[in-house]
Amino acid sequence: ALNKGEAIAAAFTLTDSKTSAGASNNKFDLRLSYAYRPLLTRWTVLERLDFIGENQNDLTTNSRTKKLVNNFNANYIPNHRTQLSLQYGNKYVLDTIDSQEYKGYTDIASAELRYDLSSRWDVGVHGSLLNSWNSGVHVFSAGASLGYRVMDNTWLSVGYNVKGLNDNDFDGAEYRAKGVYATIRVKFDQDTLKLNGKQKQNFEASK
Repeated sequence: ALNKGEAIAAAFTLTDSKTSAGASNNKFDLRLSYAYRPLLTRWTVLERLDFIGENQNDLTTNSRTKKLVNNFNANYIPNHRTQLSLQYGNKYVLDTIDSQEYKGYTDIASAELRYDLSSRWDVGVHGSLLNSWNSGVHVFSAGASLGYRVMDNTWLSVGYNVKGLNDNDFDGAEYRAKGVYATIRVKFDQDTLKLNGKQKQNFEASK
């Protein structure tokens, strides 16, 4: 049984499309996830595992892809002004193009440190290392960002990466490419949705 502050979830999606030229594409994604976020803790954890399959066919090529992708994210708050985010992701890919098979293992390690300059502004630095072990390619990304709290639990951040990388199978790929980027961070928890107040009222009413 799960303790308070823990949650598990599962999802399955399936898409199928065809064109008038005879090309087809079908894809499935089986997802399992686990979250650890108690109210009174410095750590929160999110673990997500995806099994993805995709088939593409046209008049000249038949390709099949199978991927097992894991994303692990942890967040640590040492004090009320500082926040450290850690990520480790890895995936195994099997591609079959016509009769040829291609295999690969890739992983990524990332860290981001944010500091509150005031109640409205914060600043952050981050770095990531992407490793494609079969091809021997290692790519590094690094940058900094400035964030502004536009409303409660919602931040708009603008940043710049002096080095960049991109792999859409891993969380946060949208802000690792080289150059300018913008992100919106939204916090959803029991306080945001006013659930703690409702639970307290229900508890007092039941006494």
